[in-house]
Amino acid sequence: MDWSYLEFIQEKVVSCNSVQVIFKARKYDGVLKQRGLESKEHRFFRKEDLPENLNPRQKQFILHWAEERIVPIIS
Repeated sequence: MDWSYLEFIQEKVVSCNSVQVIFKARKYDGVLKQRGLESKEHRFFRKEDLPENLNPRQKQFILHWAEERIVPIIS
């Protein structure tokens, strides 16, 4: 194995970050439409009725909103 090649690859690796955007709605009129394959389903939930299977990458932010925290704790 050419270790110098692997060292070169490691130096060129760029970190990958994910940006999470969660929208809060007080009132909504209309119909939620599914477009494309990015999401399976769109729904609104009350904070008392959140589903058990929240996306692990978004769960912390959603729970902080449900707990009415002023500043989300980001880990």
